Amino acid sequence: MAFLDSILELWDGQALTTTEESRTNGNILDLEASGRVDNMLGEVWLNINVSVAAGGMASGGYFQLVTSDSATFVTGTGGEQAIAVVGSAADPLFAAQLTAGVKFSVAVPLRILHRYVEIEFVAVSEAATGLTVDAWLGKEPISQSLVTQLEPN
Repeated sequence: MAFLDSILELWDGQALTTTEESRTNGNILDLEASGRVDNMLGEVWLNINVSVAAGGMASGGYFQLVTSDSATFVTGTGGEQAIAVVGSAADPLFAAQLTAGVKFSVAVPLRILHRYVEIEFVAVSEAATGLTVDAWLGKEPISQSLVTQLEPN
């Protein structure tokens, strides 16, 4: 991870042990603080690196980058919107797909970013065990297996 990427870090060795159907949130980035927006000119990528393999998750889980006008990310109050996903409730990632060393990169559509950004891991119906992940916004993808972004509503 480059220096510019480090100021856009969402997770650093985050253990994702969620309960059923709950979310594990990452750091909330205020894109207007500390010149973060200035470092986001050009393409930006959501990069996810699995450092410790997942267990459990018979029904899978997914990652989503969420943006909002509100730092509280309360649904319906700040224009909260998922703007990039890896997996989904309908097509989740399973433990076998989340082994150590697996990397994902998703293009982030800058035109629909709000002031605040966070990443969430959502377990579809069963808790993950052992899953540890790094995630950040970067200027380059870390994976050649690129994931398609969500289109804005």
